[in-house]
Amino acid sequence: VITVRSSPYAVKAFSPASITAGGISTLTITPVNTANVAAVGVSVIDTLPANVVIATPPTASTTCTGGTVSAPAGGSVVTLTGATMNASTTCTIVLNVTSSVTGSYTNVLPVGAVSSTNLGSSTIPFADTLTVTATTITGDKDVSLYQDNTNSPNIVNATDVIRYTITFTNTSGSAIT
Repeated sequence: VITVRSSPYAVKAFSPASITAGGISTLTITPVNTANVAAVGVSVIDTLPANVVIATPPTASTTCTGGTVSAPAGGSVVTLTGATMNASTTCTIVLNVTSSVTGSYTNVLPVGAVSSTNLGSSTIPFADTLTVTATTITGDKDVSLYQDNTNSPNIVNATDVIRYTITFTNTSGSAIT
């Protein structure tokens, strides 16, 4: 019998891969054991890119046998510790993430981010990108602007300062941030 002792690694994906600012994306990290022996003491450390944080609530979970996930709401690091993976298997770590800052954020699992006590550390980096776009308001019924003519006096001179208050009312029934 030949024993293959390749080190574990992980792949990852954001779903959806694009959110509006303040929206939620589910990050799935999938550790992979390609060895024909069990990987024991499996750990994963993933540091999120700047401006991306673990959502509230994070709803972090794992299918990795015996593993414990740490993903504190508002934090930027998710960890898995103490997992065991049978030979030639995968498992998952799932959590919600968010960002209030528009941009494109590449989340890299670098070499060494996945390890096991008996098979060593990952030698393959893996990345996925989350795109955060500005919140937009669409449709004629979502936004109503009106003028409230309460300025007094009604006549103003060219050098007078006029102050207006613009009030937006969200009647869509959905939160807009």
